[in-house]
Amino acid sequence: MLNGNNLNLENMPAFLTVREVCQVLRVQRSKCYEIMRSGQLEYIQVGPRSRRISALALLRFIEEAQS
Repeated sequence: MLNGNNLNLENMPAFLTVREVCQVLRVQRSKCYEIMRSGQLEYIQVGPRSRRISALALLRFIEEAQS
């Protein structure tokens, strides 16, 4: 499981599910979708109902949120 204690590209899969991103950010799914819809967190659509977030995009979002 991913957690905020060891966030780096080496120990993350290239792409994460929305559920995994929610676990990292410790937010509810609705909040994660809100962040994605706002354009703050980039994602790709891989099917009619499936989205994936790259580990790089997630780390970028976290860095921008901290500054």
